[in-house]
Amino acid sequence: MAVGLWSDSSPRYPASYTTCSLSIDNEGVGVSFEREEWNDSVELFTFTDKTLAMLLYEYDYNFGNPITNGFLHVVYDDDSVQDFHVSDNASGITIANSYGGYFITPQAGAVSYSLIFPGYYDSGSISLNVSRSINHSQPADFFDIQELGECFNHTLPTLATDVTLTILQDGIGVDFASHQYGAALVGETAGVLDKTFSIDVNDDDSIKLTIAGGLDEDFYNLYIYKDSLILGGSRFGAAAYYDVTFNVTDQNSTPLSGAKILLPKYGWQGITNVVKVTDANGQAKYELPGGSEWSSYYDFHATNSDYENVDDFFEVFDVDVSVSVVMSEAESVNLTDFAGFAMWWNNLDCSWNENCYGFDYNYDGTVDLKDLDVFMDRWLKGK
Repeated sequence: MAVGLWSDSSPRYPASYTTCSLSIDNEGVGVSFEREEWNDSVELFTFTDKTLAMLLYEYDYNFGNPITNGFLHVVYDDDSVQDFHVSDNASGITIANSYGGYFITPQAGAVSYSLIFPGYYDSGSISLNVSRSINHSQPADFFDIQELGECFNHTLPTLATDVTLTILQDGIGVDFASHQYGAALVGETAGVLDKTFSIDVNDDDSIKLTIAGGLDEDFYNLYIYKDSLILGGSRFGAAAYYDVTFNVTDQNSTPLSGAKILLPKYGWQGITNVVKVTDANGQAKYELPGGSEWSSYYDFHATNSDYENVDDFFEVFDVDVSVSVVMSEAESVNLTDFAGFAMWWNNLDCSWNENCYGFDYNYDGTVDLKDLDVFMDRWLKGK
């Protein structure tokens, strides 16, 4: 019988996927066979004499490695349960943890089967109606990284020097000295990275992780382990940052000082605005991550009490950018406008209705006293 071996060229998978060898065991005893190499392809395969058995393999989604700490949980019609952590040949259950493999023969009186992988998403009830399945699991918990809340688009700056991240998760630092912590990092294009990590406690709910040698431009999946058990993961990007200069003028090309440029920043806690005020030359400067398929485009708002607000977007693509913003004099407001302002007064979510139809003048998500100041300023000036 000829056997083909499958491989995936994605860099997320380890090199062993394309350089593996074949061994055949019969209940722990090696079986000899003739080997003949006729091509370079590789395939994952299994054979078994349990014709009614369901065969499942479980792999880590980001690393491609077998998940080795799983077990089979069976519930019976009398409400009893049974957990299989190791093979039970009499029951037709074979567990090959080193391969993330499970041969499951239907059990008399069983009403449900599930595979449990500590630290990973619960697979839920599994069906034994399919003969073979290969699954990839993500971490069950995703933690926050404090520094991501201080940058744009969850994108850290690329650096050749060490990068220190603050990992936030309830209880992650409790009794820190009594446990062993570890980390692993996978790049979207670079695959599993050979990085040196150092981890120290910050407080009960946060730890400090230092990645030696910094980060190149890529998408990353970061895992944190505690006593070899996965605590969770996080996903972020790294990109080169560039200068973005806003040049704000009126319709006569006169620079406008005191105008506010607002850039929405998306974080774990929602959207916040980063605000910079134009100087005497009508300029305001930001540093933003450069162009790629996941961090090129940015919306912005320009506000000024005496001028109409401006909404627009721009692109950063591996160069410094200059953005021209022209503001026209604001229209006067009257009793009709006041009625509209009153209708939206104290609304706490202006993101879904065009900033409360323009009455959220400072784009902070609510119509409040700050917006009333702008409204009254325009009313009294009577423009």
